[in-house]
Amino acid sequence: MKRITTSVLILTVRGGLAAMIIGGMLSLSPSTSAQSNEAAPHCVQVGGTIMTNFIATGTTLGTATGDLKGAISATVTPGPGGIFLVQHHWITEAGDDIFFEPATAMATPIAGNIFGVTYDQINVTGGSGKFDGATGVLTAFGSADFGRGQTVFRYSGEICFKAPGKP
Repeated sequence: MKRITTSVLILTVRGGLAAMIIGGMLSLSPSTSAQSNEAAPHCVQVGGTIMTNFIATGTTLGTATGDLKGAISATVTPGPGGIFLVQHHWITEAGDDIFFEPATAMATPIAGNIFGVTYDQINVTGGSGKFDGATGVLTAFGSADFGRGQTVFRYSGEICFKAPGKP
């Protein structure tokens, strides 16, 4: 009986240590000093979807899901050869604005009034609230149905927030 109790205890301790290592509660690597939160910006990966409707010629309005969920609109200006200049306007569910440089989108005909749309990059230039001083780059791809006046996109990328206490 003593052997069984000892074996169960050893397995329990080993299992607990393994769980803590896997869960990140215990590190077996040499410790390193933590970097100050005030030393550098904090960057995070973001992603989600965007769905909009054309509400007027050249203007969309809709919602974003995922990490940047909220409301989004865009002013779309057609250019030559399926290229569009797009100015995004984004307000998160928390009420923070996200500012962007105008982005270039490429629309490729698929069928009828339906186009595949890709963005090389959408540059984040700041905002309000937690996005004050933020920078980053998003990419997006999706489709636009100009006959129905609808769009749907998948966005992903990285946003870097300024370090706390930094102007």
